Amino acid sequence: MMRAQSTHDETRFWVDADGAIQLGERPYKEHDYVFVGERDASRCALLVGREIRDDWDQRSAEEDTPAAVRVMARADELFLPLADGARAERLDRFSKGFRQVVTESQGELQRGAKDRAGEAPSLTLTLAYIDRLRLYVGHVGDDRCYLLRNGQLHRMTTDHTVVSSAPRGPRVNDPMLSRKVLNVIGGFADDLEMETLAMDLEGDDIVCLCTPGVWTAVSESTIGEVLARAGGSSAQPLSAVADAMFRAVPEKERRADRAAAFARFRRPAEQ
Repeated sequence: MMRAQSTHDETRFWVDADGAIQLGERPYKEHDYVFVGERDASRCALLVGREIRDDWDQRSAEEDTPAAVRVMARADELFLPLADGARAERLDRFSKGFRQVVTESQGELQRGAKDRAGEAPSLTLTLAYIDRLRLYVGHVGDDRCYLLRNGQLHRMTTDHTVVSSAPRGPRVNDPMLSRKVLNVIGGFADDLEMETLAMDLEGDDIVCLCTPGVWTAVSESTIGEVLARAGGSSAQPLSAVADAMFRAVPEKERRADRAAAFARFRRPAEQ
């Protein structure tokens, strides 16, 4: 757990962030990853996604997803943290930096696929970067970014899958077998769809990133109810919120990994 203090319009807010993962069955072709990192006193990064590869049976279940680690390192090197400037300039810097990271990672993984007869890993990812109570999101794949504000849950990203991305509850026992992800970094398509956005955050906002191991098995109404536990005067620790989110996944749908990252913004009176 980390805490960063931020100032926005001369009003002080506290920023908490945390992430968690539960492993599914092993061996399994798709492994989730989650990173939560403090950049300085008013900035943090959340990253979730899946690394898809054919050689997980040769690696330990606790071993880091190496391609995902390189993506985060590239982001740190190329454009995080964002420099000062007007809002439009900073969003442009974030969007260009995110696209450069995705493009470079795509090229690296495609070259690896040629060297290894198509067995190189591929990635989905959703990155949330919080900079002085402004939220930036970069997204490729079918992980999700949610925002809970004033008790209302808002989905901030689109699912890049063959099936409809309209909000709905669980569909099948093994959701990983029912969807084809159209956008994966390292796939054979050169024209990836990449989403970027920016918005102001307010006190009591809660940001949640999660992989399909969560959102295909848990309804959005339940996701909103769980996230609400992180707000208000009786707010639970984010680690407890993560545990509650994972407990909401039915036992029969726990074959795949589940990963989530959270950030919340609290007023001084709530400390």
